[in-house]
Amino acid sequence: MSQRIQSNAMTQVKRADAAKEKASARLASGQQINRASEGAAELSATSSLKSAARATSAALSNASRGVALGQIADGAMSQIQDLLLRMKELAVSSASDTFGDNDRTAANTELQTLSTAINDIAARTRYSGKVLLDGSAGQLDIQTGEDSADLTSFTPANVQSSALSVDGLDISSKSGAVSAQATIDAAITTLASARSDVGAFMVGLESTISVNQLKSENLDAAISVFAEADLAKEATNLAMADIKSQMAQAMITKENQAAANITGLVR
Repeated sequence: MSQRIQSNAMTQVKRADAAKEKASARLASGQQINRASEGAAELSATSSLKSAARATSAALSNASRGVALGQIADGAMSQIQDLLLRMKELAVSSASDTFGDNDRTAANTELQTLSTAINDIAARTRYSGKVLLDGSAGQLDIQTGEDSADLTSFTPANVQSSALSVDGLDISSKSGAVSAQATIDAAITTLASARSDVGAFMVGLESTISVNQLKSENLDAAISVFAEADLAKEATNLAMADIKSQMAQAMITKENQAAANITGLVR
């Protein structure tokens, strides 16, 4: 009978020690699963969720940087718009007979300076080393989701003076000033359309950011359910396992003492 009790007690000690080790590992790591043997299916699900969460986080960063790119492009085009408006002002003034020849010459000189300034802005507007507004950028693809097909594409407009057809204007004469006005008006319209495209691009990205933020929160919650340990529960499990181990150890000690007493009596 004593041997059976000791055997059962030893089994209980081993089980309690294993439970203590598992609870301690979970408390130390904060993770529900620390080895594949503890839940292969849960580990696989958690890995997939973590991959989706990391990819979604990267996509969020991409979209935020895309918004920044759009803001830089729009800010530069806003400056170009101001220059075009000044060009229109000069052309209207030069078309009036209240302007003399010297006035028209001065206005035309300023107009040429404005045309050069437009090219300078287009050439200096960059993001991550890429020139945005001289027509060289081409189509820009922003991955905004965890899948490679989740793309938001945008092609920045070419807003150099030549592309807007304002680089060859001459308002040093009345007729030239009258003719230039229609060209400048067309350039203003073209630029407004380009700014509208940038605005739509940013609005789309901002909407995607909102969706991905919600998705990221949901993924984090799902990962928590699968992966994160219930610390209060594991602390209770550790305490219970410790008590069971102590009780089993006490039973073994008691049985050993009883066996020793019997042996002593026989002697």
